[in-house]
Amino acid sequence: MTQSWYLFLTECHILWQYGLQVKLLPMVGASCYIAPHPLPPGATVRLTSKAHGKNLRIKKEGGIDGRGGNGPWATFTVHSRGPNIALSLAAYPKRFLAIKENMLTEGTGGKFCTLIVKHDPDDGPGTVTLESAEYRTQYVGIRSNGDFKEPDQTRPGYNAKFYVN
Repeated sequence: MTQSWYLFLTECHILWQYGLQVKLLPMVGASCYIAPHPLPPGATVRLTSKAHGKNLRIKKEGGIDGRGGNGPWATFTVHSRGPNIALSLAAYPKRFLAIKENMLTEGTGGKFCTLIVKHDPDDGPGTVTLESAEYRTQYVGIRSNGDFKEPDQTRPGYNAKFYVN
């Protein structure tokens, strides 16, 4: 079940889902628009690191980094987890992105794989940060050299931002 609520503005009603604005409902005489959720359940996506410029990937031999191309190791399927999401490799659906014991790692889809999608409107549409639902304040992050950044050292800034492709 998706958590939704309305935020009342002077001209528009905003519908929120998964922690993001997904729809503006215009009031009489107003015109409003907002982009759809960047990570809808069922979508196939790549996440390009703002810090490194390459895609987030789960490596074939294990481990996570930000040096992925456009192949199967960097292409994820979005799964709904209530108001949150989980990301599995599209070609290998039992391999999920996870944050566990302060490590950006691989999981099998359990509680360490549940991520909170956050968006700063100043970053423009399609840019997100991913926070662990299990370890709040720990984020998926990539350093400028493509290595993963320790989740407890990552905040919702430059290293934690990803463009959704």
